[in-house]
Amino acid sequence: MWGFITCLNDLLIPKFKEDFSLNQFQANLVQFAFFGAYFVISLIYFLISASKGDPINKIGYKNGLVLGLVISGIGCFLFYPAAEYHLYSLFLGALCVLAAGITVIQIAANPYVTILGPEESGSSRLNLAQGFCSLGYVIAPFIGGILIFGSDVFKGANKVGLDSLKMPYISLGVLFIIIAVIFKMISLPSFTQEGKVQPGVTAFKHKHFVWGWLAIFFYVGSEVTIGSILINYLKDPGVMGMEEAQSAKYLSFCWGGLMIGRLMGAISLGDV
Repeated sequence: MWGFITCLNDLLIPKFKEDFSLNQFQANLVQFAFFGAYFVISLIYFLISASKGDPINKIGYKNGLVLGLVISGIGCFLFYPAAEYHLYSLFLGALCVLAAGITVIQIAANPYVTILGPEESGSSRLNLAQGFCSLGYVIAPFIGGILIFGSDVFKGANKVGLDSLKMPYISLGVLFIIIAVIFKMISLPSFTQEGKVQPGVTAFKHKHFVWGWLAIFFYVGSEVTIGSILINYLKDPGVMGMEEAQSAKYLSFCWGGLMIGRLMGAISLGDV
């Protein structure tokens, strides 16, 4: 779900660039707002965890997922007034709220997946879950393009106003809320930690964690940059001069390759 939502940003960039007459730097504020919210929420969470203990351990992973889903739904609903008032700043604000919710989802979901089964296969389950996340990236350029730009996907997209964003994001918001209700109602272990949660930053004492943290930082930056500029880059007459519809297919191929790699990782890490 969050893979689909995140990849939709790659479609919003060329659309906003045309509809708001933006340059590439201004259009890329879509990703700055989205992943800037990731950083801010993660930093706040880190500071709270370091001083008072992990909040997710107190409320439970299940409740953390529900909270993140509700916040993400609210972020999707905010696309309606942003499109109604035709304000780029409101869209960026909506993306911040949406990203805040997805950040909470990932904070809760990633460790939740690792503890829902044998400890020795936790890394394999996490990579498998991330593989399904990549599936959202693969289908988003096709489904998202049809929902936002019409049946011809990107062809003639510039003729479609911002109203085309209302129904897809309202639908996604409703879906987030429905999933939150389902998660709240079904019987799943919350894994709350009884007693006092010890604060601190002990994870940074492990060099493998620090190097892994830095690797993910640079990897995600590269991944987001490629997805953000690929469509406009391939569209450039000085590069390949492709139509947007054709460029979108290459974007799906890019995310498809990442999905295959993650699924292969889920298999190979089972023996690590």
